[in-house]
Amino acid sequence: MSRLRELIADPWVRYVELRAERIDDPVRRLKYLRQMMAVPAWLDSLVFTRRMAWRAGIAGAILLVPFGWRWTPVTQGRDAQPRVLSASVAPHETHLDETPPANQSVWLVERHKEYEMYSNGLRIERRFETAGDPRSYFQFERAGDPAKAPLRTEPAGIVFHTTESNLAPFDRAHNETLRRFGTALVEYTSREKLYHYVVDRFGQVNRAVRESDVAYHAGHSVWADEAGIYVRLNHSFLGVSFEGRSTGSGEERTINHAQIHAGRLLTAMLRDKYQIAEENCVTHAQVSVSPLTRKVGYHTDWAANFPFREVGLKNNYKLPLWSVAVFGFAPSDEYMELADPDLREAVRSAEKGLEDEARQQNVTLSQHRAERLREFARFGNAMRQIRAVKETD
Repeated sequence: MSRLRELIADPWVRYVELRAERIDDPVRRLKYLRQMMAVPAWLDSLVFTRRMAWRAGIAGAILLVPFGWRWTPVTQGRDAQPRVLSASVAPHETHLDETPPANQSVWLVERHKEYEMYSNGLRIERRFETAGDPRSYFQFERAGDPAKAPLRTEPAGIVFHTTESNLAPFDRAHNETLRRFGTALVEYTSREKLYHYVVDRFGQVNRAVRESDVAYHAGHSVWADEAGIYVRLNHSFLGVSFEGRSTGSGEERTINHAQIHAGRLLTAMLRDKYQIAEENCVTHAQVSVSPLTRKVGYHTDWAANFPFREVGLKNNYKLPLWSVAVFGFAPSDEYMELADPDLREAVRSAEKGLEDEARQQNVTLSQHRAERLREFARFGNAMRQIRAVKETD
């Protein structure tokens, strides 16, 4: 009897909780938890004294799992330490048990003037949605003629940003301030056409610019994949910004669990809708360049700390830094100091590749960089031929 009690007490609650955490869909998760609350009569008779505690644990799991909380049994005794649970600020790694499958299907369930609902639970607010210039861009081949590059209109990737805006403390006392700041931010973003999406601090996903149009979120920027090279990502990539800061300390820089959950749903929807490759979901710091200084990372938001795994992606900080590898841009000391360790290693690897190429061509590294940068200018000039491109830093 004692062995049976051990199996159905705290470990059983933990087992149910872990299973629930692996279910992304909130409706399926709730259905599963409700089923597990239905205690069989034979089990109920054996563990009558613990039945209410068991049900309380499951009920708590229903409330806590959707917000990223983890249930922890309280240890009794002289050495027991109090445990503090917080749902307001997400750590750098929250270690979700699994990521969505690459072929996850997400579809539009209903569309209204004020919002859209999707099959994975995503809700997109449309109150401030605005139109921009229609998207069109060249997908350049690495060794091809820029003048012969094919013209594309579908987004090729996602660039993740932070708004780097002023933040109020995330607590009940500042609720109205938080709402006011968030609304003003989305209004400004829509008016200036800065991002396609803004995820506010309550995890609300706001569409600021239509997906079919250009948002001026990336400035001078570079990325590449197996299909080709992308220059000026305002035209080729969608911009998703989280209200918050990626530098600083503590709550001032870290997005919260509600934002991460919303980002996960939004990323899954956009990837499925446009068949966006996982390696084309990157941060602003990975794509930003300065043609004037010939350095990478004119903007450094999400140079580190972006929760790739938590939004359903692999650690894309490990990807090659194409601005260095293809066009010879160089990292600054400040950039290397801010960068995630894996991003720093990606920069070093790209630098080594440039050195090897220079050696093979029997030119100095400086000469090789200069030629690569001239190639960047040629690609940029080709983009200008599409239309007058609005320049942003």
